[in-house]
Amino acid sequence: MEGPVALGWTRWRECEDEYTYGNIRRLLDSAIQAGIYPGDIPVDAMAQVMTGMVTHAGVALAEAPAGQRRKLCRDLHTAIQRLLEGWRSSAR
Repeated sequence: MEGPVALGWTRWRECEDEYTYGNIRRLLDSAIQAGIYPGDIPVDAMAQVMTGMVTHAGVALAEAPAGQRRKLCRDLHTAIQRLLEGWRSSAR
């Protein structure tokens, strides 16, 4: 939660690009090579969307009351999994 304040917005975005976006981009590339997603998907755009999902999910968990985090974590996992499955099935 304090990352953007402590690092400054520019440095925060650089870290997010390097770690979150970069890892997601590599995962998507691997999924394409494994035949999970077709090679013509807009990888950069998908990686940006997924980065937003992961980042916002983390913020939602950090801000949730402790007693609600376990359920929220399961719900977020289900939501992200279904989105990814939908992207996969719509690509066929």
